[in-house]
Amino acid sequence: MDTTEELLTAALDGLVDLHILVGPSRHDDGTLQDLVVLLVNQTALDAWGVEREDVLGVGLLDLLPGLRAAGVHGRLVDTLETGRPTILTGLEYASEMLGSVAYFDVRATRVSGDKVSISWADVTSRHLAAAAAAEAGRRYQLLAENASDVVLCATEWAVEWVSPSVESVLGFSPQQLLGSALERLVHPDDAPMARAAMGPRTAGPRHAEARLRCAGGGHRWMDVRFNLAGSQASGEALWVVSCRDIDAEVSMRRRLREERAMFEAIGTSVTDAFITVNGAGTVVAWNHAAVDMFGYAEAEALGERYRLFLPKRYWGVVERWLADPTGPELRAAAERTHRVRALRRDGTTFPGEYSLAVWSRDGADHVTVILRDTTRQQAVLDHLERSRQELAEAQRLARAGSWTHNAKLDRFEWSDELRRIYGLPVTRELTTMEALTDPIVGDARQRAIDALEAALAGAGNAEVEFDLRRGDGEVRRVCGRIASSIDARTGAVQLRGSVVDMTEAHRAAEVRVRRTARHADYLARVEHTLRTHLSVVEGWSGILERSFDDLAPAVRDEAIGAIRRNSTSLVAHVKGLMNESAFLARADAIEVGPVDAAAVVSTVAADYQGLAQDRYLRVSPASGVTATASAEGLDTIVRHLVENSLHHAREGGGVEVLTREVPGRTVEIVVRNDGDPIPDDVQLFAPFVKDRASGGNGLGLHVVATLVEAMGGRVAGGNRTDGPGAQFVVSLPAGQ
Repeated sequence: MDTTEELLTAALDGLVDLHILVGPSRHDDGTLQDLVVLLVNQTALDAWGVEREDVLGVGLLDLLPGLRAAGVHGRLVDTLETGRPTILTGLEYASEMLGSVAYFDVRATRVSGDKVSISWADVTSRHLAAAAAAEAGRRYQLLAENASDVVLCATEWAVEWVSPSVESVLGFSPQQLLGSALERLVHPDDAPMARAAMGPRTAGPRHAEARLRCAGGGHRWMDVRFNLAGSQASGEALWVVSCRDIDAEVSMRRRLREERAMFEAIGTSVTDAFITVNGAGTVVAWNHAAVDMFGYAEAEALGERYRLFLPKRYWGVVERWLADPTGPELRAAAERTHRVRALRRDGTTFPGEYSLAVWSRDGADHVTVILRDTTRQQAVLDHLERSRQELAEAQRLARAGSWTHNAKLDRFEWSDELRRIYGLPVTRELTTMEALTDPIVGDARQRAIDALEAALAGAGNAEVEFDLRRGDGEVRRVCGRIASSIDARTGAVQLRGSVVDMTEAHRAAEVRVRRTARHADYLARVEHTLRTHLSVVEGWSGILERSFDDLAPAVRDEAIGAIRRNSTSLVAHVKGLMNESAFLARADAIEVGPVDAAAVVSTVAADYQGLAQDRYLRVSPASGVTATASAEGLDTIVRHLVENSLHHAREGGGVEVLTREVPGRTVEIVVRNDGDPIPDDVQLFAPFVKDRASGGNGLGLHVVATLVEAMGGRVAGGNRTDGPGAQFVVSLPAGQ
C-alpha cells in the first residue's frame, strides 16, 4: 500500500459514518457485473463485524444483496455511469449485517472517473427522535413547533419535561432527567454558555453548540436552541430547549479543518504549482511552488487573470473551458494530463505537464491546476529522441535492422531499417514471428525458425544467413543474428536480433569470383597465343641465324615477314594483358554513389556526334535518371557501347541510347543500332572476340562487362526483336 492510500485509509477510518469506496467489475463484453469494494473504513468493519480482508474485492451485492430490491444498487450504478450523485435520506433498510431494520442517509459520488465513494450515516436515532417529536407534537402543539431531536422544558433550576427521544440520543430515560438541573447535562466547559443563554428573559431563539452528557459516559455535540416559552406561577422563566445531534457534523468539521491544514501543508511543501482560478479566470490560490516556478509572489498573483502565466496561444482554449465549466470539453480535459509551455515573469517559457480539477463552492465554479516543471524530463526525452534518431540513421547507413521480442507478452518490435530491408512501410505497428520468417527463401526458413525456438528455450545465440524475398518480389541476401537473455525482474526470456543486408557485398563477391574465373581463362588463352607466336618467331630466327646466307631471297623475306607478323601479334597481346590487368585493378577499387546516368550518356553522345558522319546518334532523356554507379566507370561503359554501335550501324542509319527506370529499383541504359545482326556463335563479352569489320583488339565489351559487374549491375547483348540491328542493355541499381 503506497503512502497516499495509507493516508486515505487512515482518514476514512477516522470517520464516524460508514464509508466505502467501490469500483466496477465487468464481464468480458464490458457490461457491468457488480460494484467491488476497494476501500472500507473501520466504522463499517465494526458495524458489520468483519475484517477488512473479508470485504476488500467482494461484490457489493454479495455483501448487501438487499440493495438491489431497495433500489440503491441501481442508483449507485447510475452515479458510476453518469456522475450524478446519489442522495438518499432516511432510507429504511433491513441490514443483513446488522440483522435489523435501520435508517440511513446515503450519499454517493463518482471519483477518479470509475470509482464511487459511498457514505452511510446511521440516522436511526434521528428517525426515532423525529417520530417521538411528532407524537409529542400531537400532544403539545407548542413543543411540536419547536421540537428537534431532543426537546426539554426547563426552568433555571430543573427539567420539567423531556421528549422520549432523549433516550435514543443520550441514553437517559425521560424520568432520569426530570427534576434535575439542565446545567448538569452540559459539559463543564460549555456550562457558562448555557447560563448566559437562559439569563435575559427576552423573546426569540438563542443558539449555541454545546456538549451534552450521555448516560453511558462521554459527551455528544448538540445544536442547542433556547426559546422563552413563558413564566411559571412562581415567576420563573420557562424555556423550551431543542437539541439536535451534531456530533458527527462537528467531527466532520474538525476533520475538514485538519484536512485543510494538511492540504495547505502539502501545498506549501510540494514542488508542483497549485493554482486555482474562479469562473472568471481570476487567480484565487497560488502556492509556494508557483512562486518559485513563475517568479510572482502570492500577493502579486492573487486577483490577476490566468494570462499571467499562460502564453497567448492557449487563451482561446481556456476561454472556452471557462465559458462552460461543466461542459464536455472541460470534463474530458480533467480526465487526462496535458503538456504545456508556461510563461515566467521574465518572459521566458518552460515545458510543463499539468492536470486539473473542476469544483464548486457556494454555487461558484473553480478550476484547480496542478503544474509540474518538466524541463529536466524534456531534456532527457530530447536526448533519448536524438539517440533514437542517431541509431536509426546508423542502422540505415549500415543497412542493419534490429528487432526485440518479449516472450511473456509475445510482442515483436522492429526498427525502421528492418522494415525497409523487408520492403515494408515504416510504421509503429507491432509484428509477429511469422512476419520475420515467412519471407525467407528455401530451407533457410526452417533453420531460422529452429534458431528462434532454440533461443526462446534459452539456448543462447545463433547466426543464420539466408535469402529474403521482399514484398516487391526482390530477393536480398541477409545475415540474421539472435541473442537471448533472461529479464532479471520477471524471469521471462527476451530475444534481440539483427538483420544485416549483405546483398551488395554478396553480389560483389560473386562478381569477383566470376571475374577471377574469366581472367584465368583469359590468361590461359593469352599464354597459348603467346606460345604459338613465340614458337614461330623462335623457329624462323633460328633458321635465319644458322643459314641466312644460304637462303634464297624469297625465303629470307618470308622468314622476316613471319617474324614481323608474329611480333606484332605478341605486342598486341601484351598490351591487351596490361589493359586487362588495369581494368581488373580499377574494378576492385571502384567506388559507387548516386550518378545522373542520363546526364553521363548525354555528355558521351555530345563527344561522338562529330564522329557519327552520315549516321545519327539520338539520346533520351538528357538528365534526371539516377543510378548507383561510378561516374568514371559509367563514362567508360557508355563510350565503348556507343563507339561499337556507331561502327556497326548501317550508312544513313544510326544509334539510339535510352536511359530509363524500371520496377525493382533498377536503371537501364539501352544502346541499339540498325546494322547487321550478331552471329549466333559469338561470345560477346569474352576477351579478344571481334568480327572482321572491327578494328579493335576485341576487349571493349569485355571491359564493359567487368565494370558493370563491379558496380553491382548486369549487362546483356543480342539482336533486336523490333527490327534489324543489335542492342545492349546495362542494368544498374537505382540511386538512393
